[in-house]
Amino acid sequence: MSGNTKEEMEGNSEITSRTSLLDVIMSKYNQLKDTKSYSRLFYVAKKTQKEYSEGSNSSTFHLSLFQKAGHKEEDYYGLLFESQEFYVHILEGTRECLMNYLRVLYSAQIEDEFLREIDYKILNVKILMYTDDIGRIHFPRWLCKELQQVNQILGDDDDDALSNSPLTKEEEKIGVSWVIKIYDILNQLLSIGKKIMGLSLKHTDNFMVGELPQSFPELIPKESAIKELFQDCEHCLTISEFLEVYDSPVDLELSGENVWPTQTRLLIK
Repeated sequence: MSGNTKEEMEGNSEITSRTSLLDVIMSKYNQLKDTKSYSRLFYVAKKTQKEYSEGSNSSTFHLSLFQKAGHKEEDYYGLLFESQEFYVHILEGTRECLMNYLRVLYSAQIEDEFLREIDYKILNVKILMYTDDIGRIHFPRWLCKELQQVNQILGDDDDDALSNSPLTKEEEKIGVSWVIKIYDILNQLLSIGKKIMGLSLKHTDNFMVGELPQSFPELIPKESAIKELFQDCEHCLTISEFLEVYDSPVDLELSGENVWPTQTRLLIK
């Protein structure tokens, strides 16, 4: 009668307990498939509103855009700072939420009858940055602030918190000042979000509504900075250009002069 030794049994147990590469991949997939992945949209826009002196309709207009996109206000996170003519907007959410929002925003720009009940019109939009897989969100919720009110609290000085470091000759030659402006204002807004996220939940709502300008005056973008950002970003994509590139089906060309590597021609002698 044959029997297995203790060493043989332990060896067989070790073999059966080993995990294949496929098992590892599937285990990781099952862990991640229900995990939300967040994206970030950063853009500047020019808009018009007849009675801005009586208060802005930006908040009402954008909340309506969220609904038109098929989502709730709670699905979006970020911060919108506006002046009478321009606004800068950082928006975070799932990729589906942001792409649906961009489609609706484009409709609001090109259709005269879109949300006609709200006295508000988007004239032009420049996409400054779009990023997928940003990790965690950086704002507790979405908020809209009028810079006119903020600047009255802070004072209307022309100095802003943007980088004043002189450009090198190479940077001046290739014209990267607009890239630096984008980076600086983006960092300002993300820094505001980081500071707010560090607060307790009890203080967050009151803080975002009433205490934002006084607490972080050095991080609030100036009206002049937003206007310059819109005017200087000549190379930024419009909404239609962005959607054409990132929201259109891929067109594969399997043969022709644009295909690389070029097809080798066989010479038969």
